[in-house]
Amino acid sequence: MKRAATGLLALLLAATASAAVVRVEVSPVLAVPQAGAAGAALTSQGGPSSLSASPASLALTPSALPTLQTPAPKVQKDMPPAGPQTVLDQQQAAWLFQYAVRSKETRTMTSVGFNSIVLGRPAEEAGVLQGIASDPDGLPGALSAMYVLMQSVMNSDLPAADRAKMAYALNVRYSAFLGRLLEQPGLPAKTREKAARAKAEFLDSTVVLEELARARQTVPRLHELEKSVQAFFKQDNGGAPAHEAWRIGRPIPKSQREKNASVQELTDSLPRLAKAVESVRFKFEKFQKRWELVTTKGFSKRLQESVRKGYEEFLGEALNAIRALNSSITRVSAVSLPKGFRDPGAIEGRMRSVIWVPDNKNLRLRVKGDTAEVRVLFETDIQEDAVLAAIKASIEDYWRGEFDYGGKTMRFKTSVSIRKVQTFSPGALTLRAAVDTVAHAGQTGIVFDRDLDYPTPAHEFGHILGLNDEYTEGYRAADRTAVSRQNAGSLMGSLGGDVLPRHLKTAYQLLKRRSLEKD
Repeated sequence: MKRAATGLLALLLAATASAAVVRVEVSPVLAVPQAGAAGAALTSQGGPSSLSASPASLALTPSALPTLQTPAPKVQKDMPPAGPQTVLDQQQAAWLFQYAVRSKETRTMTSVGFNSIVLGRPAEEAGVLQGIASDPDGLPGALSAMYVLMQSVMNSDLPAADRAKMAYALNVRYSAFLGRLLEQPGLPAKTREKAARAKAEFLDSTVVLEELARARQTVPRLHELEKSVQAFFKQDNGGAPAHEAWRIGRPIPKSQREKNASVQELTDSLPRLAKAVESVRFKFEKFQKRWELVTTKGFSKRLQESVRKGYEEFLGEALNAIRALNSSITRVSAVSLPKGFRDPGAIEGRMRSVIWVPDNKNLRLRVKGDTAEVRVLFETDIQEDAVLAAIKASIEDYWRGEFDYGGKTMRFKTSVSIRKVQTFSPGALTLRAAVDTVAHAGQTGIVFDRDLDYPTPAHEFGHILGLNDEYTEGYRAADRTAVSRQNAGSLMGSLGGDVLPRHLKTAYQLLKRRSLEKD
């Protein structure tokens, strides 16, 4: 875990950690001053809907918005042209101030951080630059706040032209701010390198701006497609709630799990994912037309039944593909891209083995002779028995085996109990389901999406035990590619891998510290 930021920076930026993937290293939790009443007009989804908010207390003047000389943005097919605007006008700045500072639901910066990073006011900026130069956590915190604010603008319900103009103006402002930082005397070498790469590779090249725009355009199309598929699924299956269905993957026998411990590199990109969305859409429309033809042109019942069977199979496959695409797009825009922006060298980073020492009353270690048994009790609001059975089987299957310790062979096994509840108990270890996220775990539980691969519960349980991911993840700006480097033979690095003796030994050592049952 990263230490909490101290010093000047704690007065500048609000916490920006995303709940989507709790293990991802994000900026430290920074202190936030008391915010005023939220002023931005919010939609029912909590997103800003207009530029009407204009707090009188902001009292912006033209001099507060310095003109920056920079080329006009490129016209993009997935974002309306922003035009030559390179600064925020007063109305836009006021809206952003309400959204990023005043609204407790959406704030990402304090007023000092906003005035220095977004508006470039010299008095505040000088202090912030000095604080970042002297605090190792300063630059990652600032970059994280920048990213979250730009992402919030791109995901807002503002008209497309307003989104584009405001996001581009922020991009220009961020680049200028980092340029000022690079002029600071005595800037640590690592901070200088990260700032220079973030500026050149992600801002001056407009990579962050264009990738967020691409995600903003792709995700609504994906959700629209999902609704269409669900509507047909319900129509042809007596109203079955397709969007609630789980896909449970088949178990992977131990003999078929990856044995090679080499590091493998996996890549993905938003353009490829956008093309995949359109491919699913094309196939769905093709099947839809075929079904309408068969049912309206007097074809035989036998032919209709044959087409129906194939169509239902396709609908199930399409929903699974849509969920997988949604998960991949979310991971690129919410994990890989911001990690790369905060630290362009993250892909080459070192893989840590431990993230915390488990300490929960519902997770206990019992040692008897040469046998170590982990007993865990989860509470859940998931109601599907088949899903809970798969979660239990996955954890108990993978987290058993033998390891050498203190000159003898220890046997390790895990016993999982799951209790359905309406309300979670204080301190409970929880199992939850969510949408528009990827499976992830924290110290208090696991969140699953509905596309459940068999090894996933066991992988996430490894985090409950204190083990870290054995992969590095980031974004390569040169070819606009999300990159993950995985230890293929390890379950903590790849779902095709296995729990290894060293994992069992590490878990045993961690559990002995605070979770050991005493006779």
